[in-house]
Amino acid sequence: MNIPFWYAKWIGNESLTKAFSEIFVQAVDDKIVVVPAGIWTYTGWSWQLTDLMFDSNRILPHIWLEFCEVASLMLLQENVQDTYMWKQDIEGIFSIKSCFDLFSENLSSPPLSMMP
Repeated sequence: MNIPFWYAKWIGNESLTKAFSEIFVQAVDDKIVVVPAGIWTYTGWSWQLTDLMFDSNRILPHIWLEFCEVASLMLLQENVQDTYMWKQDIEGIFSIKSCFDLFSENLSSPPLSMMP
């Protein structure tokens, strides 16, 4: 599976496209996936963002530093298959009940009662 670098929700509920729109608009490849965005080194994963995606000299320093800080929290594990996780369940597993609960929490009016 190829995880999209910009569109995945790495931290929290916001994609990098929204969290760092000033950087995203300068991306050379807005559809880049994780693999070409970094390399494995003897100490672990190393993001290679400036070389592959944009000119960091055109980005305000405080925004660039914040982006680098967030990127440092985006940890990868070698030899582990990429997966998506359902954030509404503590174990990361999708269920109809957790989906119903999510929609019920976000409705402005009381949810429809479930049929027996």
